[in-house]
Amino acid sequence: MVVDECHHHVSDVIYFQSTIKQPKPLNTTALYEKPVLQLPIASITEEYKAGKARTVMMLRYSKDQSIRENPPKVRTGRKWNAEEAVNRAIGILKHADIVGATQEARAGLGTSSFRPFCKSSVKEMKEAVVHEVRKEEEERRNVHLVQCS
Repeated sequence: MVVDECHHHVSDVIYFQSTIKQPKPLNTTALYEKPVLQLPIASITEEYKAGKARTVMMLRYSKDQSIRENPPKVRTGRKWNAEEAVNRAIGILKHADIVGATQEARAGLGTSSFRPFCKSSVKEMKEAVVHEVRKEEEERRNVHLVQCS
């Protein structure tokens, strides 16, 4: 996959072995752990998936009725499907609507703002779905890091 190859090359370029004074890792763990020198880098795969999800949402909520009724397929390869990821993200957001506002940590009820997905504008829906796809990719990356440690 082209994105994995780009990710590998970027991680080689970004890794400042002389500055960090650490041995070169066998995987991308060094990009995401918290060493002495923190590198603020988002995953290329995450950006790719967010862009494809944004494209799917743009086609689904297009102003042109013919595109909205029969959107073209977004080509992503065989490992990941943008349509399925967007459907999964929409399902998660609709489930959050059913559950409603929940307490997070010690903050208590009512301290965080909760906007139901079904009452959001189209722009907010698109942003929420892309954010959910990013969150899913970040979770996958964290699982990978835990498995490596």
